[in-house]
Amino acid sequence: VPEYELCRGCKIIRECYQKREKANRENLTRYTPEEKQEIYMRPIEGQFERLSDDKSPYTVTRHILKDKKEMDYKRVEDVALSFGKSHDVRIMPEIHASETQIRLAFGLPEKKNPDLIVGSDFVDVKSPFSTSNIVRNANEAVRQGIIACITDHLDCHSGIKDKTFCRENIR
Repeated sequence: VPEYELCRGCKIIRECYQKREKANRENLTRYTPEEKQEIYMRPIEGQFERLSDDKSPYTVTRHILKDKKEMDYKRVEDVALSFGKSHDVRIMPEIHASETQIRLAFGLPEKKNPDLIVGSDFVDVKSPFSTSNIVRNANEAVRQGIIACITDHLDCHSGIKDKTFCRENIR
């Protein structure tokens, strides 16, 4: 949303969030290209750590390069665990568009960078600041050919009771 369309309160919230994001970026684990390449050279299954318990028939896994300290990680993990009750789920790392071989190995077309792979579907977790951004966030995901999963983790959607209501809306 352009800055001129925001009210003063929304501008302050956006500024605070952007400052937190910038500070958080400095705390993230950094990998050299060689370290990343070493991880990507492993078999695909060896690149993921299991998050779900062993009793579940479905697995929820997190890619080793997906940093738990990222600001959106908790939101993505909550959605993954929710989908993990009925599907196998992989939490994906950020894969740069230039890393074409890696993208091909995961079955990602060139413009897709989903947060999750749920079964064989690509899912992007969106947590908009306001209800007016829900459609814009969903359209952004659809332009990438990805299913949008809208959550209210930022507590802006008081009318929505379920934290991960996407399951009912995309299946």
